[in-house]
Amino acid sequence: MGFPGFTPLEFKSLYPYLHRRNPTVSPATAPRANPLLLPILLASLAGNARSEGVPSGTIPGTIVYSSGDAATGIIYFANGNGSSDIPVTVGTRPRLSPDGNHLLFRRGPAGEVNYSSVWIRNLQNGTETRIHENSQPLVGVDWLRDGSGYVYDWNCGIYRRNRDGTGEVQLFQTHCWDDAPSVHPDGTRFVFHNLQTDGLLTASIDGSGRAGLPGAVGNGSIGASDLLPAWSPDGSRLVAANGSGLVRINADGSGRTNLLAATGFAVTVPVNGSALAPAWTPDGNWVVAGLVVDGEPGIYAVASDGSGSIRKVVDTAGRPPVDWVGNVAGNVAQQAVQVAELGVAAEVQDQVAVSRQTVAAFRLRNGGTQAATNATLSIPVPTGLDIVSATVSSGTAQVVGREVRTTLSRLAAGASVELRLTVVPTFPGNFELVGTVTPLVPDGAFNNTATARFSAADGFAGTVELPGQLREYSFRVAEGAPHLFVFDALTDRSELHWRLVSDRCENIPEKSFIYSDGDRISDNGSVMDLPPGEHLIQVRVNDGGTGDFAFNLLRLADAPLLTVGAVAA
Repeated sequence: MGFPGFTPLEFKSLYPYLHRRNPTVSPATAPRANPLLLPILLASLAGNARSEGVPSGTIPGTIVYSSGDAATGIIYFANGNGSSDIPVTVGTRPRLSPDGNHLLFRRGPAGEVNYSSVWIRNLQNGTETRIHENSQPLVGVDWLRDGSGYVYDWNCGIYRRNRDGTGEVQLFQTHCWDDAPSVHPDGTRFVFHNLQTDGLLTASIDGSGRAGLPGAVGNGSIGASDLLPAWSPDGSRLVAANGSGLVRINADGSGRTNLLAATGFAVTVPVNGSALAPAWTPDGNWVVAGLVVDGEPGIYAVASDGSGSIRKVVDTAGRPPVDWVGNVAGNVAQQAVQVAELGVAAEVQDQVAVSRQTVAAFRLRNGGTQAATNATLSIPVPTGLDIVSATVSSGTAQVVGREVRTTLSRLAAGASVELRLTVVPTFPGNFELVGTVTPLVPDGAFNNTATARFSAADGFAGTVELPGQLREYSFRVAEGAPHLFVFDALTDRSELHWRLVSDRCENIPEKSFIYSDGDRISDNGSVMDLPPGEHLIQVRVNDGGTGDFAFNLLRLADAPLLTVGAVAA
């Protein structure tokens, strides 16, 4: 059955924008269609791709980027020298604070990438707080230069808030396509995009002076508009995504240059346009973005001087598309170096019998490159389950009230421990055992919690573990005992089949579980008339399948008579 928490996650394709819904009625702010719901193909302007492939290389700083959607996407810190590439938290579109101690990012429902809330992570202690619960499209955020707050697009305008999410100030609400603000290094102004009008625009940090940037392009098309701008470290230049590449523009709008034009490689952006969100290296010599170059996905650095020099810095093959490159910084509190990455997975039989022992196995592992210290796995046990025992493969397990807990003073990199919790259900029902790891140091699957779900039934429960395996249950009908029985299937699965085998009466041919409570069971009717003696119920899964099952044999004599019109408990 395996531990599903350790298998690779499946991610959905991303789309960076949804249409806006604006309460006003002016033409400039009317609801807009979504041109970004199309794959984007960026063909290099330098002819055929080189056959020798893209060279790998290094850049200064730590790359802060995300891969996946707002619900299951992963934010990574990757050292520009290639020494590490580690997950930090779940979310998308990260922005590192100027002092390197905090991270703004977005997290929200799967598929609703723009309707996600704003969160902040303290990189020194790992604390995360939702600071803006969002119900409107929100494309991007950026820090004020003093780190006291942030600017963001929302509700068809550009707004500012304090770092803790309080004190919202509307800077302007002029056009519904004003998106993705990026604050100038001197903190006095910001740039943002509007693909319906000027492409790129600037405004003072107080919201005044909103004006288009000369030389920028915005024509309503994602394939030919400047988007997702980012300032160079010295504030003299901008870089923006464009349907034909990464465009560098001087701060006054002059000197427009496509940085990908001279690379000589075939460059594509998979599905989501925000993958091209660029960032500058601290020295201003490179622009970094998520690209697919000659079929190889990764984080690439392209020379900012327009020479076409390009290098792969991070290989992202096998991951969901890169959603955003937020920063390349040299002052990250939680440096992308050796870390512990904790995760937990759970396994239990799906269906069990009341009053019978069942074992839930929880496996805690460290998938990182550094030992984890004082990691605790806690499992509250709900009412209806009696705790029989708790054992752990390394260390000790404690039962405190109705909680099972194990704490490991040290869990080496790559190591794992298994906690086996034996319980007995005392009444029928559905049960959940939820194991939680603290402190939260997420692994690549970010499964700091794992749930063992199962149902308990008054009857028989078992597992077909191998294809073709036959499970048998024998029972005896005593002389003079009630002899009318009904097979009660407790698992709704058509591949499960049962039959009755007996040398004391006519056998009942194989029947699917889902039809066993119907009007007839073979030619014997829905009621089995079983004479005294030994009988055998056999269960298998059709077509070589496996899985858990549960059933009961109901004695007709035990069934209360129902009166028409009466209410039965």
